[in-house]
Amino acid sequence: MGNPIIYGIIRSFHDIASIIWIGSLFFISFFLVPKAKNLIDEEKRMIFLNGIFDRITPLIFVCIIILIVTGILEHRFVKMSGIINKRPVSGTYNTIHTIKYILTGLMVVIAALRQIMRKKMSKAGQALKKKNPYTLVYMNTIIGIIVVFLSGILSALN
Repeated sequence: MGNPIIYGIIRSFHDIASIIWIGSLFFISFFLVPKAKNLIDEEKRMIFLNGIFDRITPLIFVCIIILIVTGILEHRFVKMSGIINKRPVSGTYNTIHTIKYILTGLMVVIAALRQIMRKKMSKAGQALKKKNPYTLVYMNTIIGIIVVFLSGILSALN
């Protein structure tokens, strides 16, 4: 049987990284981009939003690494030790956890793809306004919210 304090530390790091990543997506999608559209002209808006993405992207990728490591540790900890409820992990738990892994993997791919697109567009000097650069952010936000709901369901199953 595993140590509940170690499990709690792993879970805390996982939750903090989730809050930073999904919270950032939520804030950008529902508050920052809509407000920026109303406040400044398009060229200044793109410079402003790109500056924000330049600052937040490294933090997001650090959070992704933390999430991958702690997610694997947390899943193994629960599966191997049954530490939360002293019962074997159910098939439903494993199924939902697998869906959560797949969706999180999709979020990572979308984040990387968006970063590649931003770099290519800035090198080519293309205006970001011609291609909606926020479609992938909005998509990741929706997937992130689903992942949070799945996490809540997993907590209830444990």
